[in-house]
Amino acid sequence: MSSTPPAARKTKKKRPCGPHVELSSNAAARITRCGCGTVHVHFLGNGITMRLPDGDALRHVANALMAASRVVDLGDEPVVTTPGDDTIN
Repeated sequence: MSSTPPAARKTKKKRPCGPHVELSSNAAARITRCGCGTVHVHFLGNGITMRLPDGDALRHVANALMAASRVVDLGDEPVVTTPGDDTIN
């Protein structure tokens, strides 16, 4: 039997990625890619970092953000989503 508390056993240690190359940055976000190809999108306002497996995933996220920005900027009607379709409300 382990003397380590259950909460500590469940915690995974974060492995640091290799050296990062900055792809882009502005006042809101910094985007880097590490040697393994993972793309990191760091939101400066709240400190959240999204790890995306590759450039294709980044492209899909960027397209979704641009579409949402258009809805906000132009006052377009937002797309109504159904609960359970993997959206974040």
